[in-house]
Amino acid sequence: MFTINRAIRVPFIVLILAFICGCTAQVPVSDRNGLKPHLNVDLQVTSATDAYHTNKFSIFLTQEDVPYRDAAQVQFEVWPEGNKDAVIKVDGKQSSSGLYTASYSFSEEGIYIVKGHVSTQEYQVMPSKRFAVGNEAVEELIAQEQASESEMDHTHAEHHH
Repeated sequence: MFTINRAIRVPFIVLILAFICGCTAQVPVSDRNGLKPHLNVDLQVTSATDAYHTNKFSIFLTQEDVPYRDAAQVQFEVWPEGNKDAVIKVDGKQSSSGLYTASYSFSEEGIYIVKGHVSTQEYQVMPSKRFAVGNEAVEELIAQEQASESEMDHTHAEHHH
């Protein structure tokens, strides 16, 4: 019977294993445009009409148009505009596939900033958004955004003359 001595058998097995590992299927790490699939984050705020009513925050995560449900952490930071020292942190809870939500009741009307913190194995994403609590704050925020848009339109027009 044919036998292979131990000194030849071990390197032969290692060579066979290396060959087998080299033949495994390569999973594409890019989309149809050659880009690495990225995480889409949609941050939404439901503004309360006045203080002491609950605001709802949500983040909807998708990757390649499929709900992404493997976030390690989703947290919302909220603070009054111009006073980041007064930040409040609220943990987001997964309410459905890819949708993370939280609620908070504000005691004062005003303009606020919400910043979502999304952590996954591959990504760290932090979108932010301004929102208003109370009718006067809503009107003020609309006026500020219209003034900002007007200023951008004016600046953009100057570059084309």
